[in-house]
Amino acid sequence: MGVSNKRPDFLKPERLRESDVLAVVSPAGRIEHNNGIIKSGKIFQEWGIRVRLLKNVYNNDRYLAGRDRDRFKDLKTALEDSRYRGIICARGGFGSMRILRLLDTLRLESVKPFFGFSDITALHIFLNNKGWVTFHSPNLNGFYNLSERARRGFFRIVFGELKGLEYKGEYILKKGVVEGRLIGGNLSIISAMSGTEFDIDLRDKILLLEDVNEDLYRIDRMLTQLSLRPDVCSLKGVVFGKFRGCGRIKDLIYLFDEFVRRLKVPAIYGIDIGHIRDNLTIPLNIMYSLDASKCILVPLEEAFV
Repeated sequence: MGVSNKRPDFLKPERLRESDVLAVVSPAGRIEHNNGIIKSGKIFQEWGIRVRLLKNVYNNDRYLAGRDRDRFKDLKTALEDSRYRGIICARGGFGSMRILRLLDTLRLESVKPFFGFSDITALHIFLNNKGWVTFHSPNLNGFYNLSERARRGFFRIVFGELKGLEYKGEYILKKGVVEGRLIGGNLSIISAMSGTEFDIDLRDKILLLEDVNEDLYRIDRMLTQLSLRPDVCSLKGVVFGKFRGCGRIKDLIYLFDEFVRRLKVPAIYGIDIGHIRDNLTIPLNIMYSLDASKCILVPLEEAFV
């Protein structure tokens, strides 16, 4: 099991336009009937994008947003129905991994913009492994609570305006300049998928990592596991986002520094991506330049056709 030796062709979606409809799906944790979705939907409407909640968004099965098959059906509809120009996930939590085998039965002929983060990392990895360019972004349920900077940044990217886009870190872990495709997301999910048939492909990549509410020893364990992977030797660089609720910054930096020393690749900490109000949207599976000496990550190509 593990990553296929065959490299995928890279598939970019079309950018969104005003009056396009985004399908809203809940592939992971359950959400309550609250004002979060409504408030966030109004923000999208103000920017000219309509959101449509699919049938099972508010379903409830323990901690999941309904049964696996129902969550899969919504995602299948969103992927295949031409009325929907893109897909945004309602929230994270847990559950995306449970539907990967079902998703693997689809042909995925029509590439669409796909948005979400946290537990949705499992779906990003799945689609990135198929060659899709996807978008690590805020989920819909908490979109209304984002900073103005994060909101505007999302729609800037949604409409295909990547010129001048850059992501600045706070701390240089190891200097150097590298280029590679950016992949990754939530550290816990990447760790959980390690060794499966849907595992992340680190070869020639820049790895993005973020997490929330994890003890330091758990962060240490997951980073150590990553450093022991056989494909880590071909990793180009590492970009750490924010690790909210994971301990003191100086203790995290110590762990990240240990990890990077093992890998011997350029790395930075602190770009505004993660479980924070300033959670910026960033395209995955396109080429970036990581200039760790200047603590900056810059896209080298368009995310849309």
